[in-house]
Amino acid sequence: MTIIDMITDKYKCMVWKDEQKNPFLLTKHAEIFMYNKNILGVWLWNKAKLKELEELAEVLKGIQTGPVDRLYITYMKAKDLNKVLDKWGFKRRPHQCGKWLLNKFNILGHAIIRFSPQLSK
Repeated sequence: MTIIDMITDKYKCMVWKDEQKNPFLLTKHAEIFMYNKNILGVWLWNKAKLKELEELAEVLKGIQTGPVDRLYITYMKAKDLNKVLDKWGFKRRPHQCGKWLLNKFNILGHAIIRFSPQLSK
């Protein structure tokens, strides 16, 4: 089971992959990846959104990686994924060569590669 299996077709535009071809969701405020089948890892680049995430989902723990990295790492229950995506989701995919995606590449420290999962019919 991957994170792709947990989302509906509406959110397929938020799926990307890294260098190891691991799929993850990229929202306006966070990267969400599969930690295990019941828990999702969340990397936030805005500390204010950590509080908002705590209101939207059941957050397990949160730590700051450091002022240089500008990332806040936390974990949430997988059952709350759709609530978070409804609030933070894109209406359309960011441009592959755009400044926003380049900025997130610099913050996250890994490649953000276009991923087109097969849409279910």
